[in-house]
Amino acid sequence: WEFNETSGVISNDAHSTNNGTIVGATINQTGKLDKAYSYDGVGDYINYGNVINLERTGSFSISNWSKRSTLIANATILSKMEGSNNFRGYMLRLNNGYPTVTLRNDNSPSNFTDVSFQSVLPLNVWNHTLITYNGNSNSSGIKCYVNNVEITSKVISGDTLTGTILNNEPLNIGTLNN
Repeated sequence: WEFNETSGVISNDAHSTNNGTIVGATINQTGKLDKAYSYDGVGDYINYGNVINLERTGSFSISNWSKRSTLIANATILSKMEGSNNFRGYMLRLNNGYPTVTLRNDNSPSNFTDVSFQSVLPLNVWNHTLITYNGNSNSSGIKCYVNNVEITSKVISGDTLTGTILNNEPLNIGTLNN
């Protein structure tokens, strides 16, 4: 998504096939590459609908630019995850400033992997985060790069992913689920 809108409630993708509905987020003219959305941490997000179904057995990457002005305990960057019961899906968030990736089949103490990369993203500067996953169904297949540097120090919670992470939830930027 280019985030080149000037107003309105629709966030258009480059091909107008995965447009999103903006809820509370505001467009800001001072993005890293073009424009950027600003989220106040209280219900602001963009909902893109049921798109980008990633599975634990396939490789994928997630990339984003972000700039934070405050440290939030658990700030969701992007998620496609069920709420309340199963929490099946995937998510990229900042956990006290640390890039953290979750791949989860259900809400049990097994059948998920959660990796927190031990490099706090600095405040008040643009940071590029790239997550890669090789489809091997465990934490060793997840890598994180911040500003083109691989972060090798990580804390792993759970490493037993055996079930699907596919779901019918919307892909959201800025919130776990709406």
